[in-house]
Amino acid sequence: MRQGTHATLMCLIWAVAACSPNADNDPYTNMEAAIENSGAGESVANTASEAADESATNADRSASADATDATMIPPAIQGRWALTPADCTTTHGDAKGLLEISATALTFYESRGKLATLTERESTRIVGQFAFSGEGMSWEREMMLQVQDSGNTLIRRDRGKDAEPGPYRYTRCAA
Repeated sequence: MRQGTHATLMCLIWAVAACSPNADNDPYTNMEAAIENSGAGESVANTASEAADESATNADRSASADATDATMIPPAIQGRWALTPADCTTTHGDAKGLLEISATALTFYESRGKLATLTERESTRIVGQFAFSGEGMSWEREMMLQVQDSGNTLIRRDRGKDAEPGPYRYTRCAA
């Protein structure tokens, strides 16, 4: 039993014992009598056990959310980004400078990069390895993405062998 759960259980048992009608003022006797007479020992133990289970479940959820967040592109970086203003507004399918960023992928005009790993992560900056495919080819690329100017500008730098020269400066498209 965890130390916090044990302390909670003892506090509950002491509270039950204090309310017992037993005339004996010995706290241990009162505690035992209260537990025996009311069957509260089981309910107190069950309540403490349920509280411990709920606490562990909440901790698991929180750890899972943290892990998920740590493996995703932060919301400040997600969205539609354009190299030129026309990339945001064209309806002809020719937005060659449009970059769409989701929680797990980058989508360019003719390629898509799925996030493989993040090596650095902040709310407005990441460095990660992406697995790309497009035009019948597949490749990997490390990229740095950083949001600036109160979330209106995205700087992209490719890293590693065969990296694109850059940096590339994108403007956020209106929603």
